[in-house]
Amino acid sequence: VPRDADIGKLEAITEISDMVISHPFRHSEFSGFIQNLVDRFEDSQSSQIISNPQDTKPKVLVADDNEINQKVALTLLEKIGYSGVAVSDGTDVLKMLPTEKFSAILMDLNMLKMGGLEATTIIRSDNSGKFDPQIPIIALTGAMMRNDQNACQNAGMNAFLTKPVKRDDLEETLE
Repeated sequence: VPRDADIGKLEAITEISDMVISHPFRHSEFSGFIQNLVDRFEDSQSSQIISNPQDTKPKVLVADDNEINQKVALTLLEKIGYSGVAVSDGTDVLKMLPTEKFSAILMDLNMLKMGGLEATTIIRSDNSGKFDPQIPIIALTGAMMRNDQNACQNAGMNAFLTKPVKRDDLEETLE
């Protein structure tokens, strides 16, 4: 039984075989012929990629009010096989969670409008069904003191990482 990708390749080959170039030919005709072949091949490849549901990566929500920290986190996530979405405070986290499915949250503790501890407490105590109360929440902070660790655990955070986050530490924590 042919798979969708095989059918797409067969259709592309059939379309290509319908293209004819007569001999003798001009250089411009040959260049156009080759470009048409390349375009058709690329089109068939891109449609296969878009329709492949196995290409989905686990998605992580990054909450940090520092744009550089957001970019670093998103880059690290991409390198270890995750996709990411960044927001700048806890209120944005609470807006995003009901609308998209995330595998985990990387949450800065100190953000302007609403910090990570407050947002985590709301997520963990919610009974409305808007939030997944079991979603892994990983604290991000510049320095982790003992009282910070206790506050993270009391709020319901699953783990904590100090900034700058190292790739290996992030990968191990998300596993």
